[in-house]
Amino acid sequence: MKRVLFLYYSHSGHTEKMILAAAEGVREAGSEAIVRKTLDARREDLVNCDAVIMGTGNYFQKESGMFRDYWDRYDYDWLKMKKEIGIKPYAWVVSAGVGGDACIATVDNLMKQLNFRRVFPTVVAFEDPTTDDLVNCRKLGRQMAELAPAADYVDLDPPKKSGRWKWPPKMRVIAWKGIGAEVAHGWGDPLAQEVGSKLIVTSDESASNCFRHIKAGRFHYTTGARVETGQMLTAEGEYADREGGPFPVCAVWAQSKNNAGFMVRGDSPIKEIYDVKPGTRLASLAGNPASRNIVEGLLAWAKVSPADIKWIEHKSYADTVRSVIEGRTDLAFAMPLSPVVAEAEKQSGGIRWLEMNAEKDPEGAKRFHEVDPMEGFGVMFVGVPSCIGKWGIVGTHLMLAHRDTDRILVYRTVSWLHRHYDVIKDRHEKLKWANLETVLAELKQTFLPVHEGLRQTLKEEGVWTNALEERSQANAALVDRYCEAYQECIDTADERGIPVRAENPAWVDLWEGYKKEKALPPLRPFEGL
Repeated sequence: MKRVLFLYYSHSGHTEKMILAAAEGVREAGSEAIVRKTLDARREDLVNCDAVIMGTGNYFQKESGMFRDYWDRYDYDWLKMKKEIGIKPYAWVVSAGVGGDACIATVDNLMKQLNFRRVFPTVVAFEDPTTDDLVNCRKLGRQMAELAPAADYVDLDPPKKSGRWKWPPKMRVIAWKGIGAEVAHGWGDPLAQEVGSKLIVTSDESASNCFRHIKAGRFHYTTGARVETGQMLTAEGEYADREGGPFPVCAVWAQSKNNAGFMVRGDSPIKEIYDVKPGTRLASLAGNPASRNIVEGLLAWAKVSPADIKWIEHKSYADTVRSVIEGRTDLAFAMPLSPVVAEAEKQSGGIRWLEMNAEKDPEGAKRFHEVDPMEGFGVMFVGVPSCIGKWGIVGTHLMLAHRDTDRILVYRTVSWLHRHYDVIKDRHEKLKWANLETVLAELKQTFLPVHEGLRQTLKEEGVWTNALEERSQANAALVDRYCEAYQECIDTADERGIPVRAENPAWVDLWEGYKKEKALPPLRPFEGL
């Protein structure tokens, strides 16, 4: 082979060492080595070479997001270029902490479609390559350079013939107990009935548990608001344990819009936000940093220090609401659509909501966002009658999946939801917002990458833009950084004998320090594209 292309991405430098060693082997054999990082590579590089050696790290059993960027960038152009590229040999070098070369399956499948043949075994190094690893890389380079041109090559793992794609026998969804499960059945039951799958909806009162199950691959879908999803990705509070923390989660569809606010008893002397004073008794939900952040945002709006508030801890959300009606607390953060709030509304004297009108009081809203930048404000539109028309916290709940969730399953699910919006929109009042318009509005603001299945649907609808592509790729790169850093920090904790538990201050301090050391930027919603 006269011209061997080296195509790689290296975050830690380990993969780059392997690629450069293989390039030395090519040059030693008298051939030309063309070394390209995926960020700098062009599709013409693949056309103009005689063979390819690719390199990536193993990130949660997937190739690096920045390595995949090269293939995503040109998308369907690859298949159009199939004849132009011709039949060519290729091989891999992989730097992996765990999992070996399992990460290359996705790009391997594409290479088969493009008539490439994998002619040599993958050289795998455990993280930083040893001297022996680099010797094997140089050997791989020489072998590729010395390979004689041919009309075809023997493939180590030829593509397997597969039958028509089928829906899984069971489609699994994990959702918030109560309304979350109702909404999942609202869209999932008619879908499952039409396609012949059995819908399994499991409910849990903890968002962190829902994310843990998705991370472990036990379910196909869940839902998440910005706050909970952001706290999972940054491993805050209850998310900061070994099974929790960040994983490559992706946006799939918009499931609902929601509103929430601050509830007081009907006879409470607290009429507006600025009536919240030192000594006010505030409900706090134990182990739920999301609600605590929102409450402290309200205090910033009211210009009251959290240290001057009397915090009343509760073990369940229902108890925080009931404590207001029973007079045990003065104020609680509540969701107007929840059954316990409907129960409170019926009590003698009823309930009221504090107006969070960001238009009338932009400075107060600004102080709130300095504490909790994830939330948005607007007029509440769903829930008990007392909340309708009042200003509160308004946001979108996205349907989410692990990046590894079958692309075709996500594509078929999303396409069905889009085509059958008229079927599902009246099955639950929250499903009125499970449509393309809500999806596109949220994608302009979210810090999450778009799942490949959703991306394909949006392209077919003609609404996928370069701006969305760039935003999704940037979001994916940042999510990958958090995932990699979290695993590295866990490894460090294990080496030092520090238990990885959310309630362990030593571990929490280590992780917070590691985020600063790695200069990981905070996750924030965008104002637009």
